[in-house]
Amino acid sequence: MSQLNIISFFSYSLCLIILFVCVTNSLDEGTPCNLSTGQFGLCQNVQTCPFVINILKTNKSHEAIQFLQSLICGYSGNIALVCCPTDTFKSAPNIDTNEELEKTANVGDLPEVPDCGLSTSNLPKVVGGVPATLGEFPWVVALGYKNTKTPSQPKWLCGGSLITKNHVLTAGHCITDTLYLARVGELNLYRDDDGAHPVDIPIAKTILHEGYPKNQRLFDIAILVLSRSTDGIDKVWPICLPWKSDLRSRSFENYNPFVAGWGKLYANGPSSDVLLKAQVPVVQNSICQSQYRTLSVINDSVLCAGKGNQDACNGDSGGPLMYGQAIMRQIRFYLIGVVSYGSGCANRDFAGVYARVTYFIDWIREHIATN
Repeated sequence: MSQLNIISFFSYSLCLIILFVCVTNSLDEGTPCNLSTGQFGLCQNVQTCPFVINILKTNKSHEAIQFLQSLICGYSGNIALVCCPTDTFKSAPNIDTNEELEKTANVGDLPEVPDCGLSTSNLPKVVGGVPATLGEFPWVVALGYKNTKTPSQPKWLCGGSLITKNHVLTAGHCITDTLYLARVGELNLYRDDDGAHPVDIPIAKTILHEGYPKNQRLFDIAILVLSRSTDGIDKVWPICLPWKSDLRSRSFENYNPFVAGWGKLYANGPSSDVLLKAQVPVVQNSICQSQYRTLSVINDSVLCAGKGNQDACNGDSGGPLMYGQAIMRQIRFYLIGVVSYGSGCANRDFAGVYARVTYFIDWIREHIATN
C-alpha cells in the first residue's frame, strides 16, 4: 500500500472512530492549535504533516494510535485534519547563525538537545494520575530524609529534577537539616521487580534561593549538588531547561504540561509507591491571583496549573512540571515549573502554584557554574 493510501485509510478510519468529536471540535485548515503536549501547531491535512507520517511509518502501538487520535482537529471529506506541530523538524542542536550564537554564548553548563529531555513517552492525553512507565521521565529524582524510626529506610518526602549530571532542581521548602539523599532512576520506591535500577547518591551541598527565607511562598526554588556524577547510570539523564529565547519568553498559558511524583494520592491520603504522572492545564496568572488573593502573592516568578482532579499533592513538592516537544522525530521534555504549593490537592477552586523556571534561568546558570 502506498504512503498516500496508508494515510488516506488512516484518516478515513480515524474520523469514523471519532466522528462526533471531529464535528464538535472542528477547526478550519491553517488555524493555530495546541497538541495535548502543549506544543503549538497548525490544523492541516494529515498528508502534509511529517510528524504524523513518521509515526505512521514507525509506531503502530495502541498508545501511538491514541496519541494520533488526539491530534484530530477537523476533517475535509474523508481526509483528517491534524494539529501538526510547527517546529517538529527544526534542527535545534545545530547553531549556524551569529544571532543564535549570541543567544547561547553564556549558557554555562546547561545541557541542550540531544543531551537532555529524551523520553520514551508517546504522549497520549492523560486525565488524572496514572503510573509512569520505565524511561518516561528519567530525570525525576526522589529525595530522601533521615528516618529516626527506621534509619536504614529514608523518608521520601520531596521530588526533584536532574538538570545536569551533577545538579538537581527542587523546591526551597524541601531543604531541611534531615535531607541527605537523592535517588535517581527509580520507578517504584519499595519494589525491585519494576525493571528500574535506582542509584542512591548522597547530597554534597544545598543552595537555597536567597529570596526564599523572607518570602516563603515566593522564590521557592533550590539546587542540590550531588556527591557524584550520574554519568554512566542506566536510563538516567537530565531534563532540558527552557533557556533559549523562544521558550524563555513563553507564558505557557493554555498549555497542558505533565507533572510527576510520588506524592499523596489525595489530600491527607497515602503516598504513592510508584511514580505517577498527570497532565495539568496552565492557567493565567490573573486568574490565579484572584484565587489566592487573601492567601499569597502571585507574580511573574510563579506559574499556576491544575484543575479538578488533575494536580500535584503533598510529597510531589520540588518535582517537575514538564512541557513535551517533538524535536528531530523524538519527544523532548523541558522543565517549566517546580511544584511549590496549593490549597489542598485537586481543589476545583485553586490551581497549584509552581516556581516558574524561565524566571530563574540566570540564577540557575550562575550557581551550577560555580558549584
